[in-house]
Amino acid sequence: MNIILEPDEKSGKILLEKNITHIKEVLKKGPGETIKIGFINGPISLVKIIDDNFHFQILERTTAKKSNIRLLVALSRPQTMKKIIEHGTTMGVCEFIFYHAHLSEKSYETSKVLEPQEYQDLMSLGLAQAGIYTQLPTLKVIKKIHEIPTFKGEKFLLSLRENNKLPSLISNTDTITLAIGPERGFIPSEEELFIEKGFKPVKISESILRVEHAAFSSIAQLDFLRMS
Repeated sequence: MNIILEPDEKSGKILLEKNITHIKEVLKKGPGETIKIGFINGPISLVKIIDDNFHFQILERTTAKKSNIRLLVALSRPQTMKKIIEHGTTMGVCEFIFYHAHLSEKSYETSKVLEPQEYQDLMSLGLAQAGIYTQLPTLKVIKKIHEIPTFKGEKFLLSLRENNKLPSLISNTDTITLAIGPERGFIPSEEELFIEKGFKPVKISESILRVEHAAFSSIAQLDFLRMS
């Protein structure tokens, strides 16, 4: 992990046992030394460990970077959804929406991955890895594709049917929405539905990618365009 992620800074003490173990055994830090802590939905702080009970003193606070990618993904295999949640959080996803497409397996709706404790643990791992975000993403499941809202801002649909690329000018501030189909692909009417809702179809690769690879590749391309 690249930051220690804690619930809040009010107690002035590191609370999570797993973090204390990591500080002791991996970072090998103790009283008098400094570490970086990210407080969930709060700042990232450089702190000084005061004592063996892991009380700390805040030396410097910085504002965490705002994550601003919304990811719509058709319900997928549990292991795929795990990867998307954890690594998507690392890459700046602020909202995950899993929806039931025509070719999605219905059993995926009841996966333990979609239980709050499960996915919040994965998000925490993602934030700790990123080192720049502290905002815990939201997650919801939409059981009918027609119930997907009409979102504001820039919206893109990953499609193999089109040759359009992501535009060279991408907003750095507004939330960008990416929609990805199921493992077995969209049926034509589903792509038409997204286009009616204002999604622009784009192709990110000539290859047919796994769902998680499509998610990470598209986010990486957005990052590249934003930094260009």
